[in-house]
Amino acid sequence: MPQLEIPKYTSKQIYEIVEIFRRKHCDGVCPIDMCDLVEFELGLTLIPHKNLRAEAGISAFINSKFDTIYVDCDEMLDESETFRVNFSIAHEIGHFVLHSDFYKKRAIATVKDFIDFMQELKNYEYNYCIIIYNYNN
Repeated sequence: MPQLEIPKYTSKQIYEIVEIFRRKHCDGVCPIDMCDLVEFELGLTLIPHKNLRAEAGISAFINSKFDTIYVDCDEMLDESETFRVNFSIAHEIGHFVLHSDFYKKRAIATVKDFIDFMQELKNYEYNYCIIIYNYNN
């Protein structure tokens, strides 16, 4: 697997990128309904996936083609998880906005692909991403 080529942004840069995206795609209403934004504004498909949390330890993931976001079915159907699902989808849109070049190079189309990708990451690469994130926040 190639070395990580994830762009390294400061908190200020991330804020500016997110603000550009928000101004382009959102009407100023908060909180943003990410399901509507994803499906109607961005044209992506949301697919409920049974046992995603149990299989992969995640609530959602976006594929490398940036046309589908898989969401844990149980969380999506549980009204008490509405904010969690909204956050998880927003997180995936963050990959779409901030890391598209990096993510497109991966062949992530299924839950198994995502799990394989995460398992292939070396510990130091993962830790480096966490350190950069914590440093910038």
